[in-house]
Amino acid sequence: VEGGLLIYSQFANTATRNFIYLEEPVERLDLDQVKLFLTNFSLTLDNFYLNQFVQGLQDDLLFMFAETIERHFKESSHHVRRVSLMVKELAMAQGLSPDLTETIRLASVLHDMGKIGIPDDILKKPGKLNDVEMAVMKTHTNIGYELLSRSDLPLFRLGARIAKHHHEQWAGNNGYPDRINGEAIPLEARMTAIADVFDA
Repeated sequence: VEGGLLIYSQFANTATRNFIYLEEPVERLDLDQVKLFLTNFSLTLDNFYLNQFVQGLQDDLLFMFAETIERHFKESSHHVRRVSLMVKELAMAQGLSPDLTETIRLASVLHDMGKIGIPDDILKKPGKLNDVEMAVMKTHTNIGYELLSRSDLPLFRLGARIAKHHHEQWAGNNGYPDRINGEAIPLEARMTAIADVFDA
């Protein structure tokens, strides 16, 4: 290009092709510095695309796992996906940061993970549970918490709090497992509870 240098990859497809234009005449450019810049730029792009891939993989694995549990217990199709979308809307309405909103959205997918530890004869029982069966069913909150809190990853730590407290009640009357109430209930668990009950 007259009066400058246009750089692009011949191998990138047209949908993702990036261009860099340096206005200085070529003879005034330090081409070693240009090469160094392009190498760093290329590494940055590679890291960005790798991060996007890992993020997508994480999302897919979480939803596949949660929906496998959902299907086993014959719950409504895509319940966890709908809950996660509602939780995202609630988090944005609260003015939470985009990063925290996304983490809460994904963590909410794990709210019923503890049901994996509940016997099938209780989980799949048609009709109302008796008092003993209901007591067993309520343990899914602590089971989910114990499983998820083993991880040091923020996503799973948040998921652990949601799993444990998404059946607490604002008034504290019949909530479980800790019978905490009001703002003592973690915000992420309150939002998940609202979305969970609304979808159900």
